[in-house]
Amino acid sequence: MTDALCAGDVHEICDHAHYFPFEESMRALLIAFTRDANVPAMCAAHGCALHPRLSGSGRGGRSFGPYPPAGVLPFRGLGNYLAPLCYLYPHPADAYTVFRQLYARHFCRLHAVSDEASTSPALPALCCAFESMLQRAQPGLCFHLLRLGVPALRLAAPWMIHAFVRHLEVEQVLLLWDRVIGYDSLLPLAVAAAAVIAFRREALLAASSPAEVAEAMEDLSQIQVVPLMQHFLFYDGVGAEGGAA
Repeated sequence: MTDALCAGDVHEICDHAHYFPFEESMRALLIAFTRDANVPAMCAAHGCALHPRLSGSGRGGRSFGPYPPAGVLPFRGLGNYLAPLCYLYPHPADAYTVFRQLYARHFCRLHAVSDEASTSPALPALCCAFESMLQRAQPGLCFHLLRLGVPALRLAAPWMIHAFVRHLEVEQVLLLWDRVIGYDSLLPLAVAAAAVIAFRREALLAASSPAEVAEAMEDLSQIQVVPLMQHFLFYDGVGAEGGAA
């Protein structure tokens, strides 16, 4: 069953123009990941709790132990954390090693509620950080989006959960992940999400419906994420409401 879930997830991801050449290797690596019994201990070492684990059993009631062995039930988007690495590593084994480390140290928190055992935020704290930064920098924009029934977090949550894969260009995703690794925290994802929305401020303020908001944020392919983050964090123009238009 988990093999089919992995195959379906990879097929969806590889529908994207950047990733379709890697479909076969990605499918094999994700299946290998679900069967990797070292993953639970690696995640626990970094203070990240895994999904609730199931027990597998065969005919006659014979137990196979925890299922899947990795303790990660394949979910929609799991392959996002693998896809950009296929650009960096010509050998699948190298891509797998880095993917496993990144998931255990960072990306497992994007599907966790508690972050008590780690200095890096889990998803709820990441969402809170995003809202706090954007509301402080762009209060008028946040209020406008709320009036339209499209809170800013509804736009940003998919970006953060997917670590911006398939939303930004591959090079930009890898530059953003460099910051995640360098700061040993997922907070750069929240900064990037707030910076992107602030950057599209004028288009969003001109929107008068949820459909127009979606249209304004549909294409992020031209975003240069690192300069945008720097501009958002260190902008010192006339008031916070000036933003990065």
